[in-house]
Amino acid sequence: MNFKKYVKYIPFLIFLIILLCYHWKLAVVTADYPTFQTIVSKHPLLSLTKNGFLSYRYATWSSRSLIEFNVGVLVSVPTEIWRILDSVIFTAIAVLLSKLLANNNESPFFYNCLACLFVGLFILTFSKILESAGWLATTTNYIWPICFILIHFYLLKEFIFKNKDISKFKRTIIYLILIITLLEAISSEQLLVMVGGAYLFAIVYCLYKKIEIPKLIYLFIIIILFNFIYDFCCPGNINRVKVVTKLGFPDYANFNIINKLDVGINYFLSWILMAKDLFSVIFLALLGFYTYLISNKKKITIITLIPCLAVLFFASLRFANFTTVYSYFDLTNLKHGLLSLGFIRMLSCGVMYLIITLIPLYSIYLIYKDNKKLGYFIFVLLILGFGSVIISGFTPSLTSDGRIYLNYLFVMIILDYLLVDKILEFKNKN
Repeated sequence: MNFKKYVKYIPFLIFLIILLCYHWKLAVVTADYPTFQTIVSKHPLLSLTKNGFLSYRYATWSSRSLIEFNVGVLVSVPTEIWRILDSVIFTAIAVLLSKLLANNNESPFFYNCLACLFVGLFILTFSKILESAGWLATTTNYIWPICFILIHFYLLKEFIFKNKDISKFKRTIIYLILIITLLEAISSEQLLVMVGGAYLFAIVYCLYKKIEIPKLIYLFIIIILFNFIYDFCCPGNINRVKVVTKLGFPDYANFNIINKLDVGINYFLSWILMAKDLFSVIFLALLGFYTYLISNKKKITIITLIPCLAVLFFASLRFANFTTVYSYFDLTNLKHGLLSLGFIRMLSCGVMYLIITLIPLYSIYLIYKDNKKLGYFIFVLLILGFGSVIISGFTPSLTSDGRIYLNYLFVMIILDYLLVDKILEFKNKN
């Protein structure tokens, strides 16, 4: 047996072992865990009656039926099962990042290490968010669907769009996995919107490039539309909004659509400006640097680094405890949106928002001119990440202790990984 071809997978094995050790130290029976245990004890998990777990949750609290069923199962078995499965899920995400995005086959070991590094940094830097509703509930609700949709798109890329010649049995299995992973992923309302948007952009791209759209795609579109209807008709979602509004944010009842968009957009842009996550800072730096590399007008493209410098400036203010200036621009907890501020502060923050919005869009335009497929892909991912956060303005629970950002953060990880790959690819060619 040739062991050399398996060396590239060593980073994933080491990462899995580290994750298992990390998970074994986590406190699991906290936050929402006991709540779900109580609900399952009163409402049988496998019962299809009105008193059953799924019917009860759909009627009273949430349309995330498949996700909540997973949580119900996991709180009914020893916590060691979740520790193992969650470690595998995070490792699988690292594997899928490498499989989906890395184009350089000459350095697979490096790219596999890079994928593990990004996922590991995510866990370490956002552990407070991951434990906000309890590790089990948060990861099962937010991280597992991300893994499922990555599996879905990987299989879609490798077996459907490439139209590989495989046996009927294997094709049937792949179709089933595609459907199951899609259903699991879009059980999350955020991912439902993001995946629906991703398929819309994919269809537009196929039509523009005159690429034949596989018939299976139309089945996935029907499933997505059905889930939109399922969520929209859910009485539990309506009830949850009423309960959360009354208990946590009564003013939300008076919000119109402009207020909700204002809050969502402000949360998104303020989060980036205040350097609340490492991956957005890395993205702005890599985007500016890559734009500088591919451009013939080096002096002009230096401006593409301004957003990264602005974000680093505010990060330095936070670490240096210059709280007056930092607090003036920090609107990450502003429940009533940018329009609720005084004119001068609204204008000041608005100008900074324009800087971190328009200049990256200019960078993407320059990338699009150089590589249309890459520019389009980056733009689509940013739109999907943006959409996943502005949804926060349409819920009275708003940021939910940062959980609303988890899907966006994985978009950033994808873009960071992709840009590192493209920068190294450019360096090798030149």
